[in-house]
Amino acid sequence: EIRTPMNAVIGMATLLEKTPLEPRQRGLLTQLRTSARLLLGIINDILDLSRIEAGKLGMQNIEFSLDAVLTDLSAVVGERARAKKLEVLYLVAPEVPSVLHGDPVRLQQVLVNLVTNAIKFTERGEIVVEAGLVSRDAEHAVLHFAVRDTGIGIPPGELPRLFDPFTQVDESSTRVHGGVGLGLAICRRLVELMGGTIDGRSEPGRGSEFWFTARFGTARAAVSSGQPPAEGLRALVVDDNATTRDVFGAMLEALRFEVTLADSAEAALARMDAAPRPFDLVVIDWKLAGMNGVDAVREVRRRGLGEPAIVMVTAYGDERLVRDAEASGVNVFLHKPVSPSTLFDAAMEALGRRAGGRMVAPSTASGDVRFRAGARVLLVEDNDINRQVASELLQSLGLAADCAADGLEALERARDERYDVILMDVQMPRLDGIEATKRLKQDPRTRDIPVVALTAHAMSGDRQRFLEAGMDDYLTKPIEETELVHALARWLAQVPQAALAPAAKSARESEPRVYTSTLPHIPGVDVAAALQRVSGKHDLLWRLLADFRTRNADAAERLRAMFAAGEFAPARDVAHTIKGAAATLAAQRIAAAAGAIEIAARGETVPTAELVELAAAMAELVAAELPQAGAPATRRDANTTACAAALAALRRELAGNSLAAEQACAALRAELGDGPALRDLAALVARLDYRGAERVLDRIERELAGEARVT
Repeated sequence: EIRTPMNAVIGMATLLEKTPLEPRQRGLLTQLRTSARLLLGIINDILDLSRIEAGKLGMQNIEFSLDAVLTDLSAVVGERARAKKLEVLYLVAPEVPSVLHGDPVRLQQVLVNLVTNAIKFTERGEIVVEAGLVSRDAEHAVLHFAVRDTGIGIPPGELPRLFDPFTQVDESSTRVHGGVGLGLAICRRLVELMGGTIDGRSEPGRGSEFWFTARFGTARAAVSSGQPPAEGLRALVVDDNATTRDVFGAMLEALRFEVTLADSAEAALARMDAAPRPFDLVVIDWKLAGMNGVDAVREVRRRGLGEPAIVMVTAYGDERLVRDAEASGVNVFLHKPVSPSTLFDAAMEALGRRAGGRMVAPSTASGDVRFRAGARVLLVEDNDINRQVASELLQSLGLAADCAADGLEALERARDERYDVILMDVQMPRLDGIEATKRLKQDPRTRDIPVVALTAHAMSGDRQRFLEAGMDDYLTKPIEETELVHALARWLAQVPQAALAPAAKSARESEPRVYTSTLPHIPGVDVAAALQRVSGKHDLLWRLLADFRTRNADAAERLRAMFAAGEFAPARDVAHTIKGAAATLAAQRIAAAAGAIEIAARGETVPTAELVELAAAMAELVAAELPQAGAPATRRDANTTACAAALAALRRELAGNSLAAEQACAALRAELGDGPALRDLAALVARLDYRGAERVLDRIERELAGEARVT
């Protein structure tokens, strides 16, 4: 296998980089690894082109979701765009079918190539990816895709040659940007295999646009679920980038929002002041010229300009920004690049609305929900870590839970036992959740049991498949306790109050609470988010993390061997399992790498860089010192000059009834983290209840001095 030596070079360079090195050695090693990756990319392109030219590249014809393709595209190109501070925007015409038949992997390969080229040749501005409908009949649709950038452009007469193999604009471009000119040639061949054509236009210094058409089969027309998700709701989009503003507005209009645009925080506040009725949703960029997004949200809450759900869009994941934004009243964070599906999910989550149209009260606490006495749940999940986490959540809610590892086992259990609801994973070995549900609904013994899908994707095409299979509801993974409670309440709490048994208190209520900043630092893991998914059970999380890294320490090597042997399907399944478990444990770096490997395995390509990334991320977790089960979380030493100064500053502002108390409170939270007491403090300060805030501050100081525990 010609790629194996290059894989070895890259892998050895990565391992060598972890050893003690002099600065010059480290610089040379970085150049070696970068060059090896570039060379491997060239090898992959040559092999792809050879397979196409030899007629040995098969095309799939499967049902897929266009939304899912664009979401995966965002994941693949997002880091490169963020590194250059570029916006990548997606605009899908409302008439484009969301469910298609064809080859999603090859479609994504073309889009990735075009978007990657656009990022490579663009230093500032944005890249816009558009999808529109050219024509449609009863069985097929021809779609038009375009990728537009604000980059350096291409000289007149040069563009047609770029679709020929080994052709680039000029030698200076080759030296600056790399590559050998195979990307567009491969795109042309793939587009032709999809029954379309590809072309482009460009102007030096003004950017380029490449577009292509492709022919797909269409799924059976979806049955309308009634009212569109956002019918009658008003949305305000706030962004100082005109293209971003217009694209977000178009996305929301496709969801039937009544949309208003604003180019600054000040303009947004003025529109909210003058609005005849309050806005239901505000989508606001964090980094705005003038007043930033966080300060704008504070103003909205302080002035009482309605109670809009607020989605904050950001390219940054700074923890302090997140804390400040949440304290100001932001409901959901949305990280760039943004696709139609991710914006849809964020808007629905912020509004507290399930995508199927059911309203969910986001403020309902787990302990307030009462479930039917003796209610029994069957959890069907092939990932053992996901299974254990969900089981713990169900038990903490006072529910009797049985488990099945796949669809066949679920059928056997459901026929032998009586269950009140089944939580059904969609993607499983032997028998997947869709087929298992169809069989359950065909059997008179089990047809009346509500089935709730567990899925990583829940866009329109997927929801239609769930409905057609007989599924009654769905939850997105990783499963959050609040969402699980809401879903179960719909199926287990629909009886008179006298017949209900109180749910057991969640572990989050029964365990001592600690400030976020007191949690141990585990590289690559969002410990606070992971704890939330296991109901605050520290011991359980430490055990799950230890078990996960023991089982998967050699995951990259195992996957690399599978790819070398051409075992793409097994590699896809292994990567999918690792991705799911890592996402549940909030090991985000591992989850992202495994997800990219899964996508590559579907397309039967070797993801060399992603395997290296997975190995590095796993090595980071293996080297991390995990707390021992049974060990208490250590409280952060707050007796520092900075912390004492922040406490004194806030007390001074509160005593003087100063509006600067809000800034002082934010500074204190930056020092201490984001525990419940600090959230209570921030809420009181935001409401200008300074006397109440002083009482909470007294309690915080006692806790920090060790006189009380946070409960």
